[in-house]
Formats: sequence, structure tokens, C-alpha cells
Amino acid sequence: MDKISILNQYKVIISGILNEVTTKLNKSFKTFFMETLILYMALRQTVFHLYMGKIITVNFLLE
Repeated sequence: MDKISILNQYKVIISGILNEVTTKLNKSFKTFFMETLILYMALRQTVFHLYMGKIITVNFLLE
């Protein structure tokens, strides 16, 4: 799977949840919320991988 299809899956899931939970939100707010949540998930994953890389490097140097 490429990154574009994964992001599209996230958008579909988030859009479905927002449509079920909320009824009176503006379309612009829904779009903003979806993009912000996807950005948060992407940044969190990047930080996690960087953190794990540092742990692996430190453990390798300590051996």
C-alpha cells in the first residue's frame, strides 16, 4: 500500500465517524479536523520511529 491510499482510508474512517457523531458542524470545520487528526497521527508515528531508533543506537553502543 502506498501512503496516499492509507491517508484516503484514514479520511474515509474519520469522515464516517464525524457524520455519525455530529450533525451541526460546518464542512470547513470537519475538513480542518480530519486534516489535523491525520497530521497528528503522521507526526506521532514519525516521532515514535525516531525515538525507537535512538534506543536501538544507544543499546548497540552500550554492548
